[in-house]
Amino acid sequence: QMACERLRFSGDSIGAWRALDTDLSGYITLGEIDEACNECLLGFKLWADQEFGSAKHCFEVFDQDG
Repeated sequence: QMACERLRFSGDSIGAWRALDTDLSGYITLGEIDEACNECLLGFKLWADQEFGSAKHCFEVFDQDG
């Protein structure tokens, strides 16, 4: 409800939530909003986990400034 107010959305917030929460899990995931983007991000995470142990460690390797 607060997010709708911040976005000045005055429509049916419950209906909008149900439309976005396609599996009725109570959460709206990136996969429900943009499946292709979700797959890309998941692919990156799996690669980072495999190559560096975690996404956090991956970024630590590439972060020159610390």
